[in-house]
Amino acid sequence: MLLGVCAMGVGFWACGGSDDSNPGSPGSGGKAGRGGSAGSSAGTGGSGPGGSGGSSGSGNGGSANGGSAGSSGGSAGSSGGSAGSSSGGSSGTGSDAGGGAGGAGGASTDGGGSLCPGLGWCEITNTHLRDVCPDADKYPDIQANEGCSGVINDWSGGMGDTKRNRLLIWGGGHGGYFGNELYALDLNTLKMLRLNEPSNVDGYDFKDCYAPDQYPDGRPTSRHTYDALSFIEHTDQLWTFTGAKAPCGYSGRDTWTLDLASIETAPLGQAAPWTLKKAAPSGPEGKPGVVSDYDPGYKRVFLSDLYTLFSYDVGADSYTKLSENATLDYHMTGRVDPERHLFIVAGGGQLKVFDIGDGKNHAEQNWAASVTGCGPLISEVYPGLAYDPDLDKMVGWAGGDTVYILDVDKKSCEARTFAGGPGKQNENGTMGRFRYFPALKVFAVVNFIDKNAYTLRLTP
Repeated sequence: MLLGVCAMGVGFWACGGSDDSNPGSPGSGGKAGRGGSAGSSAGTGGSGPGGSGGSSGSGNGGSANGGSAGSSGGSAGSSGGSAGSSSGGSSGTGSDAGGGAGGAGGASTDGGGSLCPGLGWCEITNTHLRDVCPDADKYPDIQANEGCSGVINDWSGGMGDTKRNRLLIWGGGHGGYFGNELYALDLNTLKMLRLNEPSNVDGYDFKDCYAPDQYPDGRPTSRHTYDALSFIEHTDQLWTFTGAKAPCGYSGRDTWTLDLASIETAPLGQAAPWTLKKAAPSGPEGKPGVVSDYDPGYKRVFLSDLYTLFSYDVGADSYTKLSENATLDYHMTGRVDPERHLFIVAGGGQLKVFDIGDGKNHAEQNWAASVTGCGPLISEVYPGLAYDPDLDKMVGWAGGDTVYILDVDKKSCEARTFAGGPGKQNENGTMGRFRYFPALKVFAVVNFIDKNAYTLRLTP
């Protein structure tokens, strides 16, 4: 395992490397690993009291997205959404900036490509996330060590909004990036969107490792989100818990929900559409690497803090401890099989399964040695994993042209390969940025900030 390197810069941790393993949390008294110095290339070594840690990236303190509306043909929206990119990644970038009545801001690429009329992979052209990043000149205080590349590169996941056919992406944090804006791959329009503007961080002390979990406007601080983004279908909300937060990678015990219907219209300068929940402190620990998913039958989120399995009821705003026998590796992704009420967690060489059915024994089941054909999937870190109701199987992707279809009843994986896939997996994993959209019968994946999104069709 490669270790990251972090060094204290002016008001933030400057980090490099390819693994943010186990930065400390206030509860354990640790803090993100350090010992190296920031720079243009990744360092080695550098462990600290809370583990090895650090955000990936170049450590150049800036961002490559500083293009203006005129430089790449985009036009800023009425509410100040940033436009254009100097990365040269796609044409017509930064156009159709959002805003809505509430002035939330936003931006959009032109999009293109198709959702795959036949079986296999299809590239959605002009969907580089960098092309809709906030203007670095307008928001210098949030750029930190990496700029908005940290939204994807820094151990951050995504959520499938199956109501709107959008793959939401939210991340950053630690010393990599301090912006908390939201992005979405819109599969209806085939565009990459920035849904709102980042919070104004004036007054937030980025030199304080124990700074609050929220920015001055009441919205959550930027963070590595790992696999802790879930779609609560019956309330139309995003759920998230903890994360390695700006500026030092500490993990709190904060639970948040996001009203998905009002992201693009909620006025800036207020907490909404975010809500900081009041769940009891007897819930999960704030640890990096949380895995989670929603069971639509039980209408609860199931999650593990890598030691204990919980369920979360959004209506009651309460956690229920299900099992203390839930020891997981830090590099995993978890998904619910809603037909069998199983929580399946894969990655880092492990495959763990939990029966989450009411009245069942919720202790972990170690399937790694008993399944066949799944090795290339579960050996990778933070693979993509999604349940396909049309196949009634779990589907995994960890780079390249091949997906692995897990038959839970037979405990076996079938490999299916289609040419023209997204390429190698991001070195810091995929997590929730690979999702299935039943209304369209396609999977979608966003892998790198400077590469296009892809869809995959496995059934006609």
